[in-house]
This record gives sequence, C-alpha cells and structure tokens, in this order.
Amino acid sequence: MKTFLLSIYGVFCFVLSTIAIQSDSCGQKISGAGWKWHVQLLHIRQAPAQAFQCSGTLLNQLFVTTAAHCLYDLNGDPLDKSQLEILLADGENRSIIRTFQPEPFDVERLSNDFALLLLDRAVVFNELVAPICLPEPYTVLPQIVHTPALDGKTLPVNSGVTCLHDAQTLFGMMYADAICLGQFEKTHTYHRNAGGGLYVDHNSSWHLVGIVMYATGPSRVHIAYIGGVLLERHLNWTRRVMMHYTESIPLSETNCKTYVGDANLPFEEYHPIVNIVDTDENISARTICHGTLVSPRYVLTTGRCALRAKRIFIHYGGEGNLDWFRVKDFTSSGRLSLIALDHDARKQSGVLTCLYWRTTPTQFNYTTRIAHTDSFVRLEGIQVQYRVDEPLKVQYYCSRYLYHGHFTSPGDALAVKEAGESFYRVVGILDDTLGCEPFDYFYERPKTVEAINVELYLPWIEDTVWGCS
Repeated sequence: MKTFLLSIYGVFCFVLSTIAIQSDSCGQKISGAGWKWHVQLLHIRQAPAQAFQCSGTLLNQLFVTTAAHCLYDLNGDPLDKSQLEILLADGENRSIIRTFQPEPFDVERLSNDFALLLLDRAVVFNELVAPICLPEPYTVLPQIVHTPALDGKTLPVNSGVTCLHDAQTLFGMMYADAICLGQFEKTHTYHRNAGGGLYVDHNSSWHLVGIVMYATGPSRVHIAYIGGVLLERHLNWTRRVMMHYTESIPLSETNCKTYVGDANLPFEEYHPIVNIVDTDENISARTICHGTLVSPRYVLTTGRCALRAKRIFIHYGGEGNLDWFRVKDFTSSGRLSLIALDHDARKQSGVLTCLYWRTTPTQFNYTTRIAHTDSFVRLEGIQVQYRVDEPLKVQYYCSRYLYHGHFTSPGDALAVKEAGESFYRVVGILDDTLGCEPFDYFYERPKTVEAINVELYLPWIEDTVWGCS
C-alpha cells in the first residue's frame, strides 16, 4: 500500500510540474506552420555581424535546449555566453543569462552533450513561435523521428549498437544515451549541424526526445546520417530546473521562511555545528568534515566527505546538547552530496540553514562569514567573488595568529547576509581546507582558491530534499 501511494504521489508531482512549466499549448501540429519551437544559436563575432553557431529548441517562455558542445569553440574552450544570442522563428532575439548542464560536458568523450539555456526575458508566443512538449517518462521511441535538420525528410532509427559503432568510427570514442538516424558512410562529409531537436508524434502533438550532436552527408543540404543524444535520463532534472526558475518563489526559499519562523538561524555563535565522522563508534570519534543542515533530514557537504561518512553528530549549542545520527544514504551531483539522516534533527534548534538564491543573479564580491568548530575562529576577512555559473573565488590571508592548526575543514560553509535580512545564507562550500605555508604566515600573503557555488545546485537540492512539496 505504501509503495502504491508513493507511486501515485510521484505521478501527481509529475503532472503538477508539467502543468507549471508548460501551461501553454505545446507541440501543436499546424500544417504549413513549420517548426515553431526551432531556434538558432548565434555567435556575435564582431557586432553587428552574427554567425550561426547551432540550433536549439524552445521548451517554454524562458528556456531553450541545445547540445552542450555548442557552448564551446572548436578548441574545446567555453564560449562567453554574453557573445551568444537566440534567434526565434519570428525574428525576435533573446540573450542568454544562464546555462545549465545535468553533468559537466566531457569534451574528450562527448558525454552529457545536453544543456539548458535561460533567456533574459520571456518569449511571447504567437502564430510563429510556440514551445515543444516534453515527453512523459519511458515514452517508447518510434521508428519515425523528425528533425528540422532534415527539412521535412525522415531517416530510419538505428539500433543503439549501430550508434556506438558509428561514433567509434567517426570520433574514435563512444558516448552514452546515443541515438542515430539514417546510413553512415565514411566518404560523407561531417557537418556542424548540431543542437536541433529530435521530435516524435505522440498524442497528436510533437514531443522532444533527443538533441542532434552532428550530421554527415554528401553536402549540408543532403544530410544522410544524424547522431544525437537521448534526453530520457535528464527529463526529471530538466523539469526541476525549469520549475525552479519559472516559479516566483522556489521550494528552497519557501522552506527558508519556515526555518526563519521556527528559530534563529546559525552563524551567530559558531559554524559548522554539523560534524561528519568516519567511524560508527561515539568514543574518540574524529571529525573528518563538516556539513550544513538544509532540512531536518538532509546534510549538505562535499562528495568526498559523503563517501567517508559513517555517522553525524550535531551540536545544538550548550554543554552536552548534541545528537548522533547514522548515515542512511547519500546522493551526489558534481562535487556536492546530500546525506540523508536516519532520523530528523531538531526543527527548532536554530541549525536549519537557508540557501542563497536569485532567479537572475548578478556578480558581486562580499566578505564572507565562516567559522570552524574545532578552533572556534571567525574569519570575517575572507573575500568571495561570485560570478554567475562559475565556482566561487575565495581570497584569504594567512595571519600569524592562525599559525597553529587548521582553521577550516572540507564541507565548511561560506555564508553571506543579504541586505535587510537578519540571518546568513549559505552561498558556497569549501571542498578542501584553506591551507597556508610557513612563509605565507610570515608575510601574510593573500591566497586564492575555488569553492563550490551552491546556487548552481539548487534545482537538484530542491528535488532531492523537498520534491514537489
């Protein structure tokens, strides 16, 4: 019965999320109207000239999807998104303010060649512009797949083994979630015709099932073979990202308001107060890392810390006022992990922490608040540089009075107090200690390291911790 209820809950969440992110009619089949969701990704090489970079597909008023390698140049270096623009079917342009990838694109192995682009302002739907539909999970892939790259023609869908073999022949490597159409011939020319969508006809509307990675053929206008990547594995992630940036108030902020109302938030005395140990024994337990309690049941820390974690103890403040928890399991995304506790932490203890978020964040520099339980050192002098879609740059000084012992641990949080708020928000996580060499102390030299930008992971955190609550 419990399994049945959880299944119904999952379907209910899926329906709600689909309605929320694609409320307008999507994938409408209108004869002669063309592909209303097909867009072009342009590279502004020298204004006002623009060069075609890739194609893309409009998912809703704010999001376009394309191949991740379209965000890189031919040398494999990332492009500045300020130099990219989206051209809609009606001739309107949009700038790109954010890019999202479920997993980092591997330039060498062509893995995870899928990206979402957040536009600077909403698209106005009309007779020329409309969104594609996202498919339901586990949609059976038919033998007929359409794509604008073929200009109305179709090619048969090949087996997965054939796709892997062809990619090995063409690139000398194999990539995951492959889909391919048509007949590959070694004599054909490779065409950089990527990023466009692969569509199927389902329930009288068009649904997006894949992204074109490359095409081959005797010429650009005579495409005989298309290689691409299936989206099924990333569908839930795609919906969560779209929901997070389409909702006026995301789940993390809704729960933050609850935590603020329940108790004073941390960083007033010391932080972190969530200690991660690598043994099941309470006696002589050694803290290997720290974490941040983002809900009564989940601790946010680094992936390396989660791999070694056996137990968690949380110090609520005051003599002997602490609880022990076992690690139930953990889930990871990139360099971050969420550890699930075997029982709830105290909700009104003041240790539940808010996360930094902005729908359209802007770059800034700030002085962070960080402290380390073991040495009880506040380091208000640490400067953090925040840049959208990038790791945090952390600059600190090796002061002489900090010479003895480490003053940070992996998993320590970087916090910032927003204007008008009385509490601190977590904006970053340290993946290692802030180290200093002897001469760094003597000369008090500035040092710069990278930290994990938590804001990049908010959709994943919300999906794991709160679901569609």
